[in-house]
Amino acid sequence: MGTDIHMIVQKRETPDAPWVTVPIAYACGDCDGTGKRTYPSKPEDVVDCYWCRGTGQCNRYHDRNYDLFAQLAGVRNGSGFAGCDLGDGFDPISEPRGLPEGVAEWPNGEPSEDEDYTHETRPWLGEHSHSWLMLSELLTYDLDRMAIERGVLDRDAYEKWDHRGAPEHWCGDVAGTAVTKVTEKQYRRLRTAGDHGAVTHIQCSWSRSYRECGGTFWRLVLPALQKLGHPDCVRIVFGFDS
Repeated sequence: MGTDIHMIVQKRETPDAPWVTVPIAYACGDCDGTGKRTYPSKPEDVVDCYWCRGTGQCNRYHDRNYDLFAQLAGVRNGSGFAGCDLGDGFDPISEPRGLPEGVAEWPNGEPSEDEDYTHETRPWLGEHSHSWLMLSELLTYDLDRMAIERGVLDRDAYEKWDHRGAPEHWCGDVAGTAVTKVTEKQYRRLRTAGDHGAVTHIQCSWSRSYRECGGTFWRLVLPALQKLGHPDCVRIVFGFDS
């Protein structure tokens, strides 16, 4: 089962003022802010982007990025669906802290569709690992560190990979009667011996910066947060569901 993040943004006018939930706006990373997308299966069709509804702007962070979840709160740190190995993991900014004072959870889980879950004192923030982080903490997080990631490539993807950074397409793991999976070292040895014909998938590793692993959050959401005010007067509050 997958894990998703649920996040609100809050600000205060001064360090002694109350926190208020506020909207943010940032260019949609799924369509590069154009509001339109095409899909490989039908490249001739241009459709409205699902996430921004064709507006080119998002007002709520929604990406299912396990690398970022690990960075923010140690959630899904180095593991994916069914515990598959995604790498060595990340040093999180903080382990989950719980909800801050003044932010109440829905008492019976997710609200129904006709309930206002965007209300500033009653957001639905998932089922577990609730936490909050100040903008000042996000800004001082070392995003230039390198992380070791792991994944599985099919043979065609492996042969096309230039081994600089992450491959374009990969998955956490693969299994089945038609699957023959080996490590990268084993595959190189088999290929040299001309005995790699039965191999279908290769377990690989690569390195990327924390910044790159965090994707659109660091590239698009963080600058939007900086526009809201002083780093000690802006925070994100979030949780996860699985």
